[in-house]
Amino acid sequence: MPIPFNANRKTDTFVRSVPRQIAGFDPVHWNVSSPKILATFRRILGTAKDERPLQRFFQENPIALATGLLRPHTVWVIPWPSLPLPGTGGGIPDFILCEWSSIGPQWIIVELESPKKSPVTKSGVSAICNHAAEQINRYKTYIRDNALFLRDNGFPWIHGECEGVIVIGRRSDPNRGEHSQRLAEFRRQHIEVASYDGLLEIFAETQERIRTRGL
Repeated sequence: MPIPFNANRKTDTFVRSVPRQIAGFDPVHWNVSSPKILATFRRILGTAKDERPLQRFFQENPIALATGLLRPHTVWVIPWPSLPLPGTGGGIPDFILCEWSSIGPQWIIVELESPKKSPVTKSGVSAICNHAAEQINRYKTYIRDNALFLRDNGFPWIHGECEGVIVIGRRSDPNRGEHSQRLAEFRRQHIEVASYDGLLEIFAETQERIRTRGL
């Protein structure tokens, strides 16, 4: 199943009109069969030594990130070069997704880490995973404090009630299962920790449904 974002989180209840673009981007055409993109995802994940080739892949093929994380309605995938830089010197996340349903927009901040790194160590959550969570929370604060400015500059009805996703490591990591409860504690901050294999599996399942019977 896709990552279970909370559809009951507070949004602007009177928002119903879906925008044509967000930050200059059209919505992702996700309900299409894309076997070449699926094969490329598998190949890149099998050879990547860090997150950079995967970041480029998702930037060029947003369908893989959108349907690897969500069962979308109307969704935009906005990469870091098009995101505003916080004036406080905070970092920029790798992606922001906007999923627009009948209740309005849900914003999802995505941080990519290396598939070669683990979210946990033998003693608990790894420093790299904690740092990614801090980065997401800093950007949530930036959005909350600057929502009106962002809404006037290409991000309609953005709000601070964002979800977060850290994508890191592989499912085969032996420490991951042992410390899964500690990773689940990030949900108190509305942050999920996902593996690249999880994204690939959900993208592949969605592609199979599209190929065999449509959605």
